[in-house]
Amino acid sequence: MCSSDLVFSTTLHPDAYGVTYVVEATNSGWLATVFPDRVAQAASRAGADVGTVLGRVMAHELGHLLLGSGYHGDAGVMRAEWPNELLHRKNPDEWRFSLFEAVRMQRALALRHF
Repeated sequence: MCSSDLVFSTTLHPDAYGVTYVVEATNSGWLATVFPDRVAQAASRAGADVGTVLGRVMAHELGHLLLGSGYHGDAGVMRAEWPNELLHRKNPDEWRFSLFEAVRMQRALALRHF
């Protein structure tokens, strides 16, 4: 795979919790990275459990591997903005993939050749 086939963010926000690299031609993920130091800082600021926030960030980046680079939902784990007052909430309904996202991810997995 040529690096010119990949979408690399040169404008990654310094507080981003993770990043996913996506093959532009197929809009499918290639590599996801989570920044545990940033996650720990955010969890501390919000008074949230670091392991819980880390798991949510990992799920979010896995979502990008399957949903593509530009996708963000209005709510749930795929929302774009994660303010401090939301990070400490423990209601699992606020941190799920939507039915639409789940169906899209299942289809993306079915099309992959491992």
